[in-house]
Amino acid sequence: MHLAHLPNETLLAIVSFLRRQRDLYALVRTNRRLYYLLRDVLYDYNCRYYHASALIFVAIRGDLYLAGRLFDELKPLNSDVNSGSDSELIDSAESPDSDDEDMVQMFSFADIARHPSRAARYSTTDIVMNKKALLAGIQAGQKDMVALLLDHGAQPNFYRDVPPLFLAVQCGNEELVECLLSRGSEPDRNNSSPLYRAVADGRKDIVLMLMQGGAANVESSLKLAAQRGDQSMMEFMLGHGARADLCGAAAHHVALRKGDDDMVCLLKSKGAPAYYLWEPKDDWDEEEGDGAKRELKLYGCGRGMPQF
Repeated sequence: MHLAHLPNETLLAIVSFLRRQRDLYALVRTNRRLYYLLRDVLYDYNCRYYHASALIFVAIRGDLYLAGRLFDELKPLNSDVNSGSDSELIDSAESPDSDDEDMVQMFSFADIARHPSRAARYSTTDIVMNKKALLAGIQAGQKDMVALLLDHGAQPNFYRDVPPLFLAVQCGNEELVECLLSRGSEPDRNNSSPLYRAVADGRKDIVLMLMQGGAANVESSLKLAAQRGDQSMMEFMLGHGARADLCGAAAHHVALRKGDDDMVCLLKSKGAPAYYLWEPKDDWDEEEGDGAKRELKLYGCGRGMPQF
């Protein structure tokens, strides 16, 4: 009898003897009937033995049902299903545990050690999978999926790798930016600056969200607006809380070097100080990529500093 014509009970019995996830996956892809019959079996198997690695694929698709199934089946270490005779069901060559160290390298020790799921005795791989799924969901623009992942322990701030908020800004998704800010993402938490990226993309709506969400490190962003001669963006930031007297020295310096009189007048009217910036001669107009703040040595004019 053809495989597709076998009764459901027989098919499920056959599946119970499969030792490799890829074999089960191949069976699921055979036809529509087998897909709907064995789909949940495949994802339960993935969650049981592979730390819900399918969560990344599910996050990209935005399938909330399957994500819920994976989270329902994910168990902490104190109820580890890999112990005992069940461990023989999985092919050790396919086990993700051997790749655990490589996966952890993506995130810092602080990301793992301080994660609330760690206290609940979930494995490091479980936590990393959740983090990777969050980034995948953000990149795919899946707002509801991102909210679900955050509800199930994904953290809105990373110490290492691409921060979720920066990725959302990079993707230009204002809904995800708003979602992450409401869940506790901190605009100035990481070295890379979401605000700088929003200014680079000319997204005033996102710039406003970030500034209202606590972005205070605006020096590199003001400097970028000056580098690009973006008077409109400069006026927008200064009009929504950016302090030229505290953070406008670099922008003022750039505007002076570029001979942008309108920008110079605007910054001076807002109190931007005239500072000498000690940096390499040819780097004053070099954009800073992700806005990572460089250490600049500043000397104020007429304040007892060396005169040249």
